[in-house]
Amino acid sequence: MHDILSMIGNLHDTNKEEAARQALGQAKFHFTQIKDWSGYETQLHTFLRSKNVQRFFDCEDAQVFTEKEIINRLGHVKRCDRLVVREREAWIIDFKSTKDTQGRYAEQVQEYKEIMRDIYPTRTVKGFLMYLDNFEVEEV
Repeated sequence: MHDILSMIGNLHDTNKEEAARQALGQAKFHFTQIKDWSGYETQLHTFLRSKNVQRFFDCEDAQVFTEKEIINRLGHVKRCDRLVVREREAWIIDFKSTKDTQGRYAEQVQEYKEIMRDIYPTRTVKGFLMYLDNFEVEEV
């Protein structure tokens, strides 16, 4: 699912079904060992229709980046799953399979937020964890 979502940009003013179909098609080339894609297709369509996640994919007046590489002050390369940049805000979205009870995911998003504050000093930077198992979104 993570790979499929990495191929979906801004869905505003696009045919969402076609974008999902294309992302699935690309993923099939990456994971040729998977023979039955029906579960992924169902999950993707359910995910993209979920009210919790729509605002992160249908982004009017925003730039959307997937798998965006960023560099911290020490020169270490990090990669955030999804970045939505608006005039006054920048949102970092990190996809996770399930919740982390030890808080490591939140720490990761906090680090991304710190980097983004340097890149976008005039914008409010927000971070979100998005869980693929239940479509929940948690602001960090």
